[in-house]
Amino acid sequence: MRANLAPVFPGNSYMSQDIQAALACLISAVGSDHIDIALADGLNRLARTDRVYAFVRARHRRLENGEVYAAWTRSGDTDEMSQAYTAHYRKCDPINEIVRRASSRSSFALLRLTRDEVPDSSYRRVCFDEPAVYERMTFLVRGGEDWRCISLSRTNQSGAFRHDELERMATFVRIALPLLARHRELREACSPAVSDAFSVDELEARLGRRCPGLTRREREVCARTIVGMTAEAISIDLNIGRWSVQTYRQRAYKRLNICSAYQLAPLILS
Repeated sequence: MRANLAPVFPGNSYMSQDIQAALACLISAVGSDHIDIALADGLNRLARTDRVYAFVRARHRRLENGEVYAAWTRSGDTDEMSQAYTAHYRKCDPINEIVRRASSRSSFALLRLTRDEVPDSSYRRVCFDEPAVYERMTFLVRGGEDWRCISLSRTNQSGAFRHDELERMATFVRIALPLLARHRELREACSPAVSDAFSVDELEARLGRRCPGLTRREREVCARTIVGMTAEAISIDLNIGRWSVQTYRQRAYKRLNICSAYQLAPLILS
């Protein structure tokens, strides 16, 4: 396990065209339902990446408390990856030790991890061996008292990350993580007033009356989206996969000729 708590690439302020294009890809999706894909597309402009997981890791609260910003895999097993990590393996992730020993002066950290450096055998089997992960790279940027993180993995077929790829991604991540935090703020900005005024059942009923073209599952997903539930929370509440949540939501938006929750809420509340 190779961990750095100091700036990994000091003095690197050059913003190349590929980094600018990657950030533009992400910026265009802030506040929308496509942040997962936009983040993955942006990163893959800089280096081939097979798995992406962006989240918050609390430093002073219980380590299992955190928030998922985005998750994506090239193989499409996003649901399995997110659920297994959150339910079983977050507690034994070596990231925890990095967060524990980070000083108040640290603002950036990098953890480079291969399967042989993972002490927990179950975690190694599920998160490295079964998905054939060769190497995982986690960038951590301090945000207040917490750490915002992006973990990137490559499979055995893709091989190790090169130094020049890491340098580009480090520049991207320093800007991307605050953008992801802002994305979550925007998504939650309109939810308190709505959730105070209407229950999920009432919103489902309104959707049925005003948008009769939606299926039952699409109404369920849209109602929970309006009150600010994340895709991960909706998947747990409805007992369906996170990727299925995104599919139902995208289908509903297509039927309604909209592209975000901001456009969905007025259809119900007007």
